[in-house]
Amino acid sequence: MRAEARLRNGDNAGALADVNTLRTSRNARPDQTPDALNTIDLNILFRESGFELYWEGFRRNYQIRFGKYEGNWTGKTDSDVNKRLFPVPQRAMDGASGEEGF
Repeated sequence: MRAEARLRNGDNAGALADVNTLRTSRNARPDQTPDALNTIDLNILFRESGFELYWEGFRRNYQIRFGKYEGNWTGKTDSDVNKRLFPVPQRAMDGASGEEGF
């Protein structure tokens, strides 16, 4: 997230340093350690966040923030922006409240 904040604020060198620190820290298998990047932009940062956060369950949030959620990927074909949020059904809210409709 710090790399993203730096990149969006124009500190490309700082963002690049953050991303390269993460890339080169993956050294459990030295022959598979990725090389440091020479440049960075939002598309590269989005790709790198996918590698780093693969099992964290935050991909959807990153897709929305980077403007990529409405695209087609895996089995998703709906590009309707209104499908971005999943509202809590009224019935669920009624069940969690002592008063109906709140």
